[in-house]
Amino acid sequence: MIKRVSITVLILSFFLILYDFNLVKAENISPSIITNEKDLYILIEKTLENGNEDLTFTVSNTFEGVILSNNKSNENALFDTLNNIMNLLLKQHPENNYIINKSWMISYNPYTNIVNFKFNYIYPHDKLLKIKEQVNTKANEIISQIIKPDMTDLEKVKAIHDYIVKNTKYDFENSLKNTVPIESYTSYGVLINRVGVCQGYTAAFNLLAKMSGIDSIGVSGTSTNALSSGPHSWNMIKVNGKIYYIDVTWDDPIPDQGDKVAYDYFNVTEQQIEKDHSWNKTKFSEKYLDYDKAETNIIPCSISNNTINNNNTSKNSNILVNSLQSVTDNITVIINGQNVIFDQKPILKNDITLVPMRAFFEALGAKVDWDQSTQTVTGTRDNKTLQLTIGSKIAKVNGKEKELAVEAQLINGHTYIPLRFVGESFGDEVIWKNGCIIINSRR
Repeated sequence: MIKRVSITVLILSFFLILYDFNLVKAENISPSIITNEKDLYILIEKTLENGNEDLTFTVSNTFEGVILSNNKSNENALFDTLNNIMNLLLKQHPENNYIINKSWMISYNPYTNIVNFKFNYIYPHDKLLKIKEQVNTKANEIISQIIKPDMTDLEKVKAIHDYIVKNTKYDFENSLKNTVPIESYTSYGVLINRVGVCQGYTAAFNLLAKMSGIDSIGVSGTSTNALSSGPHSWNMIKVNGKIYYIDVTWDDPIPDQGDKVAYDYFNVTEQQIEKDHSWNKTKFSEKYLDYDKAETNIIPCSISNNTINNNNTSKNSNILVNSLQSVTDNITVIINGQNVIFDQKPILKNDITLVPMRAFFEALGAKVDWDQSTQTVTGTRDNKTLQLTIGSKIAKVNGKEKELAVEAQLINGHTYIPLRFVGESFGDEVIWKNGCIIINSRR
């Protein structure tokens, strides 16, 4: 079999870094606080996975100190760190790489340590979301066909490897002419168009592996054969606690031979693959496989631009909803920089977000009392006392009556209260930001 390297088309690349003192200062928000590299990596990865157009977070003083102490002679250490992680992510997770090559903007407010990313995608945003939906639908269809419940991890890896080789044609002619279409670099090209180059093969394998519970990242480096040498991409996986490498591209014969599959680069060791592949082993190391399965409280805000899809009801929720209300799975609630995870999902009713009473009061630092006889909840914090009664649109704040747009109510045995009214009645700031509800305490 002839082995080869796909030549990556060089696209004019740029990134813009701005010291934007007014970017987030005007809104005075406190987005997710990043305290280490792992959480930053995961946050950006999830943001790209969701197809979000922008991302806002706060770099903790501790994390900023670590970055600066490790780069004492570099005045742009923070920006370099952010850009390095972004670049690495796109190589390790090409399934999420619909970014125009190195085209993003980073804005930073040095007074608040708030950072904002804006991503420039290769497609208009509505088209990007449709493409990602198509790819995920196709990937789920493939998994249902090739992955069986009793398979070992090694058998799953082989099934994914074989499916891609049998169903994908390497875009050889366009590679020779340097006319490779952008789709061939993506999992869309491999899974939908069934044509791709090495980055697309790597992306498709990553996506299917993740859906099958296999740890996988892309590896970007160079490779050499009898014909040429140049940039190349392949996969690092962990199976049964051991690291292996898979180069699906080089296991796909040229010209395409249908169902013929080679296994020269299937589950090979580092020593085996480094004979003709070279890469930075620090940047592409086992720790990033662990990042992918790490648990974190850092969650990117959704892309809903201050709206909620009323039809997005959770299949897993045990809350019964009527036509006027829906479970809002896509809402992130952040209080003083910390994501709040509710046991019972928030509810949207008449465009008002309702949240579980006790969990929300406690997250705000308020004392909660419940009067069963009157069905009244009382929340107390500092010099403010709030009273809400189930089914009543009249609430009391320090004894003064206030009218509610939506009353407190009992849903499947759980008391729900209007989020904005409660937050603002305590004197807190309640802000919508890219589908997040951000609450800043003014205590």
